[in-house]
Amino acid sequence: MKVLFISSLYYPHVGGIETVITELSSEYAGYGIRSVVLTKKWPSQLSSYSRYKGMPIYRILSTKNNNDFFKTIKWVMKNENKIRCDIIHVIGMRRPLPLFALFLARRWQVPLVSTIAGSELPEESDKRTYDIWNSSKDIMVPVLSQSDAVTAFSKGLIENAHKQIELKSQKIKLLYAGMHVSQFTKVRKTQFDQPYIVCVRRLVISKGIDILIMAFKKFSFKVKRVTLVIVGDGPEKERLVALTKKLGIGSRVKFVGTVSLKKVASLLKGAIMTVVPSRSEGGGLINIEAQASGCPLIVARVGGIPEYVQSGKTGLLFKVGNNDLLYKKMIYLYGNLAKRNALIKNGKRFVKKFDWKILVPQYIKLYSEIIENYISKPFLPWSMLTRKLCRDFQ
Repeated sequence: MKVLFISSLYYPHVGGIETVITELSSEYAGYGIRSVVLTKKWPSQLSSYSRYKGMPIYRILSTKNNNDFFKTIKWVMKNENKIRCDIIHVIGMRRPLPLFALFLARRWQVPLVSTIAGSELPEESDKRTYDIWNSSKDIMVPVLSQSDAVTAFSKGLIENAHKQIELKSQKIKLLYAGMHVSQFTKVRKTQFDQPYIVCVRRLVISKGIDILIMAFKKFSFKVKRVTLVIVGDGPEKERLVALTKKLGIGSRVKFVGTVSLKKVASLLKGAIMTVVPSRSEGGGLINIEAQASGCPLIVARVGGIPEYVQSGKTGLLFKVGNNDLLYKKMIYLYGNLAKRNALIKNGKRFVKKFDWKILVPQYIKLYSEIIENYISKPFLPWSMLTRKLCRDFQ
């Protein structure tokens, strides 16, 4: 079997979807399943072809107008033998790549699996998600409706999807994102010159780092010798650094950029706690990575997070966006060693259900079932553009 993964971004970008694809492809290899990735060429200076951990990556134009769609169609038709597969798996439904996934599935007469990851659905606590939704729904909804299987990373995402989308014949299947638990249990912990709180996030508005910084400002008044370590990079970095200086805590907050997965595990293992202050989140791999590392968690109650963290048992939850409540949770957890130890003990037990050893067979079973029962289908255009593209794609 050969699977074509399609996602809006992939290596060298770092994020939950990118990690899921990398680790699934690695696990699939052990089952004799080959993988290839089709993604966007963003930024534009990235090469059209590269490899990452032995997996081929093909990058296409980031379409900005209708003319770009036709250019991309020509590229896909010219290069389709390089990416031809037995099944297509789209992870994350941001435009425009799901459209090309559907085109290819119908052209090759192979099944299409579409996974809702989270950021493509509107979330009341994160107004930015409405921009993504409004720009993507014209492609996302028809592609989901024509997919052979639709999955999501959490029950929360499934509920939200059904509020936004009417899928007449589709039942969205729950398939959690996973991890290699052993990668996070065997590393040595990081040693700093003083205790630290760690936050591992892409530096974008949806991840809520500014909420944590505001809470840490209050925390720093009460607790003098604790540093906040922020791991990750992104377009919000400059603004976040400026915020720490404005609040007078610049010397107490360290931005360390993007680090290896092994270093993430080491930082988590050495921290007093980690905070996941997201405004929106499909599930968040960092939540299960922290539990595997033995790092006490404080997380926002939003999206699929409550399925990846058991409230009060494996982590503490706070109302999304409420930095004052977050501060109080941080103070409580800092001063309560017994609670930290209890969260660590329970988390290590709970996180085992998210190990790829358990989850990968579920993914492969889904693939095998829909390949075995596949019935060829036509592409059903839903707009003037898709009708014209369909004619060119014959």
